[in-house]
Amino acid sequence: MYKLEFGIVHRGCIVNEMSGVLPAIRFLCPGGFLVSPTSVDEVLVLDNPSEQDIASVLDYLRSSPKIAESELLERLPHRAVIRMLTSTVSETSCSDAVAKHRCFLLEEFHEGGVEQWKVGCRDRSQAEALVEELKTMGELKFHSISKVSWKALCEKDGEWKVVFGSNLSVDRSVPGIQGLRLVNREKGATTTTAGVATFEPGAAFPLHTHNCEETVIVLEGRARLDIEGQSLPLGKYDTVFARPGVQHRFVNESQEPMSFAYFYPSVDVRCEFVDSSDLKSTGEGKE
Repeated sequence: MYKLEFGIVHRGCIVNEMSGVLPAIRFLCPGGFLVSPTSVDEVLVLDNPSEQDIASVLDYLRSSPKIAESELLERLPHRAVIRMLTSTVSETSCSDAVAKHRCFLLEEFHEGGVEQWKVGCRDRSQAEALVEELKTMGELKFHSISKVSWKALCEKDGEWKVVFGSNLSVDRSVPGIQGLRLVNREKGATTTTAGVATFEPGAAFPLHTHNCEETVIVLEGRARLDIEGQSLPLGKYDTVFARPGVQHRFVNESQEPMSFAYFYPSVDVRCEFVDSSDLKSTGEGKE
């Protein structure tokens, strides 16, 4: 048995388009059905949304010419269930492609403008054929095929996991900075990215922004934080919280190593450098 995991920017998909406009919201997709050649009745579940998130989704749906009806069906403690009736149908469907290649759905959600699926396949050739078709439907951001047992495939993923430090590789892509990525999508996370960065004396990370909230906790040494035109000294356990789009950077001006832990409430973290000559914009950043 084989498991295929993929992420795609799906051309013409209404939910995928909305996810790109509202990247901080995680959309779960339990399903829907075709009510006419040009209309789909579908249910969306917002994962751990704020009241503002719910309002933003409803505003988007009500203002979209592709949506005929939308309503909040139920507000749960950590989720919100929304129904939408479309007035158009995408030319391509991941659901149809999955069924065509005789794969079965394990999980589907949208986050950060990427439609993400986990499916099971009896033969590797089915997964490979599905991947080739997906490439014609939009931008395939990532995919992986792994051989698994039926037990592992059908059971729910573990609710906890230990990432052992001895198994981690050090990222030295930025001079003077060593990065350890502790939690991310590749390690099984669905909503969290976390790691530790260690700065040698004199090392600095360029001025940058992120597409999601960030929390940084100084663990050892002393740092200088440059943020929105201000410079602040930081010491052990000093904590920084920055919303998306806030320009900031960290510098180690001391003669000793400085390290901090960083956390993001997303697995689709983008790091954009203010001065493009510093470094190219990257995906999951050093901090």
